[in-house]
Amino acid sequence: MISDKFDSLVILSPFVWHGLLLNTHFMASYFSAKLPVLYVNPIPAWHPKDRNFSVAEMLSAYGPRPMRQVSSQLFVYTPKRLPLGRIGPIATLNKQLFARGTTACLTALGFKNSLICVSFFDGCLEQLNHLRGCPVLYYCIDRFIQPEETELTRRAQVVLAVNRLIAEEKRRLNPHTYWLPTGVDVLSYGGATAQIEPDDMARIPHPRAGLTATFTHYVDYELLLYLARTRSEVSFVLIGPVFRGPSGPDERDRALIGELKSHGNIHWLGMKRTNELPSYVKAFDAGIIPFKDRDFNRGRDPLKLYQYLAAGIPVVSTPLSTFGSEPPGVSFAGTKEKFLAALDHALREAPNEALKIQIAEFVRSANWSNRFKVMEQVLQDVFENAPEPSNPLT
Repeated sequence: MISDKFDSLVILSPFVWHGLLLNTHFMASYFSAKLPVLYVNPIPAWHPKDRNFSVAEMLSAYGPRPMRQVSSQLFVYTPKRLPLGRIGPIATLNKQLFARGTTACLTALGFKNSLICVSFFDGCLEQLNHLRGCPVLYYCIDRFIQPEETELTRRAQVVLAVNRLIAEEKRRLNPHTYWLPTGVDVLSYGGATAQIEPDDMARIPHPRAGLTATFTHYVDYELLLYLARTRSEVSFVLIGPVFRGPSGPDERDRALIGELKSHGNIHWLGMKRTNELPSYVKAFDAGIIPFKDRDFNRGRDPLKLYQYLAAGIPVVSTPLSTFGSEPPGVSFAGTKEKFLAALDHALREAPNEALKIQIAEFVRSANWSNRFKVMEQVLQDVFENAPEPSNPLT
């Protein structure tokens, strides 16, 4: 139980439930074993190039049952929104549709004292305004600079940030701010099913450097192209969709992607389901995280880093500010030359037994169940008025 003060948890997420499993999905699944959870999907968009465009979600929102039951205590609701929402009267009606829809869900489920967990997205404060009276947990998964996000930080009763330095920044705005790193589903990436190599991977020669990602304009395609050109004997395996919408690759990135696809040692395998990813990652010889050198990217705590380690493969990444030092099995490289050298070492030198033990300990502590146990303790301390909220990760 999160706290005796809550009978339910409502999660306002920027990620659709049916997509790749991300932080908020694991949170919903974990806490639904303890209390009822309502997962509110991002509002479906009508424009095909929008990140939240989904015919399936539209059909769900406008179907006879926009709220569906996933498990005994986990429910997913897809709000309605009419097109042409920038027109004043339609915008007003859309706000009413969200308010009425969410209120109807809470009433139908018997939620009376809910904790609202929100990860930032444009318009999230407006949604929170329709849920007034409920305490708010802001689960900060990236660095943002919008004024709305600053207001969300101030308004929340508790802030949990996945990046250590971001947590320190947020603590200046909200004293009830804590660092809670990203986690990993250890069993999926270290279990027996991950050992089965997919057919399309079996055709790709070793050594393999792999990247699982949603390919946005945050990915350093120039670095990827440099690596592919310089190490023609290495197979670079890229898994994931190219992002649609404002955060997708810009014109220059798209040109670089075109060049990447023309290289014989680049293997772009496209989108894979969440339950398929572990077997692909396990088939890599090294995992790479090539982000552009931006504050936003340095402030991330990418899920893929933990997944690579849980699969037992070494990691080479551009710098991430959340770590005071390199985690076991991870090399950070700030230039393309250093990245290449670190990748060469990762592909050449298998981890020794001592390093394997260190990696296993790091991964075990990062298991989602351990992360959310810490979250539970923080929430209990804050909402039960403990004199000094305890958080072993601060």
